[in-house]
This record gives sequence, C-alpha cells and structure tokens, in this order.
Amino acid sequence: MSQKDRKEYFVKDLLKNSFRSEDKFDFKYFLAKKQVCFKFYYMAYGISYGYLHDCRTRVLEGRHTFVHGLTYEEDNRKISLKRESVVAWLKKYADEYGQPQPDKAEKHLSDGLTIEELWDEYIESLQENEERKKCSLSYFYKIFDEDCSKWLKIPSVNRFSQCDVCASFKLLKEGLTKSQKGKYS
Repeated sequence: MSQKDRKEYFVKDLLKNSFRSEDKFDFKYFLAKKQVCFKFYYMAYGISYGYLHDCRTRVLEGRHTFVHGLTYEEDNRKISLKRESVVAWLKKYADEYGQPQPDKAEKHLSDGLTIEELWDEYIESLQENEERKKCSLSYFYKIFDEDCSKWLKIPSVNRFSQCDVCASFKLLKEGLTKSQKGKYS
C-alpha cells in the first residue's frame, strides 16, 4: 500500500468514525469492529502519532478531498481569514499602483519598494475593528511568496532606466524609502 493510499484510508476511516460531542469533533477508533484507544490504534497499524494526528487535522479542517491519482488537492485547502484579506488587499493595491506588463501576465510595483513596506501599508490600512486580519511580517512574506509571486513582482530597477545608478538617482529625486534612508543617512 502506497503512502497516499494509506493516508486516504486513515482519513476516510476517521471521517466515518467522527462524531460531534459538546461543540467539538471527536473520534472513535475501531480495530476488527472493536473500539480501541488512540494509542493502540496507531500502534496496531504501525504508523506514527504524528501521521495519525495529521490525518485527524485534515478531517477537522475539511481537507479530506482526494482527486484522481489519490493525491490531496492543495487548491482545496481551507484559506484563513488573514490570508484571504492579505491576498485581496494585495490585488487591490496592485490594481491601483501596479504597472501591467505588455508581454507577461503580471504586474510590477514601483522599483525600490520592499515587502516590509507593503506590510506596513497593509497594517496601516486596517481599521480598528479589523484586528483579526493583522498578520506578522513573516506570514506576509509567506503569503506573498505562495499566492502572489507568480503575478505580482517588485523589480529591483525601473524597466525604463538604463542601470542601477539611474534608478538610485530617481529615488533620490523622489525621496528615499524607509529601507534606503538607512543606506544614505
């Protein structure tokens, strides 16, 4: 039995034997139609605690869809409120300030901009009642890399300038960004 087949078997078995008690999901574990404890269940099947815990987590989060080839479909993952709001904000920001590229299906933000500055603007754009949508800088980096890096780019230089020196003079004319103030101060 392959790894994918095993995971599908355990997820389906957990789905079949899950029930709701006191506002939370719980599971019953059966071996040869007899109920056993959690530890005996994973030891009898020869799997690790973490492996079975991962299968339980998939069931609880609703990530138990298997598609052709018995692989888990990552596109059906449950998206968190923070991730959803960050991606929506980045799309809106790219529509307002991004430059669509004529030869590619992507948008470029202004050169010299950093992801940290984008995160600062995102945090500032949230209202006081939207505390649940705040995320850490590292999570913002992760979201940008996983969900937006294919269609949203931050070029190191302006595509109309000749070189890095021209781009840096342009930045000096317009005013320095937060990260560059440290370099030139």
